[in-house]
Amino acid sequence: MIVLLLAMVGAPAVAQQVKDREPSIQVVGTATVSTKPDIATLVYWITGEGKTSDAASSELATKQKAIVAGLTGLLGRETQVSSGEISVIETRAPECDGPGNYNNRPRLSEGTCAVTGYIASLRGEA
Repeated sequence: MIVLLLAMVGAPAVAQQVKDREPSIQVVGTATVSTKPDIATLVYWITGEGKTSDAASSELATKQKAIVAGLTGLLGRETQVSSGEISVIETRAPECDGPGNYNNRPRLSEGTCAVTGYIASLRGEA
């Protein structure tokens, strides 16, 4: 009987708590947002060859202009294209690279190891 009396005393407190609650709505959701990329980095290497350093550099410049025109045509005029330093090196006959002849060793510009042409190279980025 005491247990029943205690249960009856606690019942009004529980009923009051339920009545005192504010009405509410609980909302749960998920979402996905996607966007097109706004930055792309392209790196390219080009070379030009010629009998003179000017000819090699000229061929290199022609190739670079074609690449820049292609990239700006594809990506738009606001495309930023940059290039690094131009490197021009001499070329020599294959027999000059035999045993005991290292590529960085100076050679005379006459005879079998005379300069046969030039290679110009460039690294670019867009």
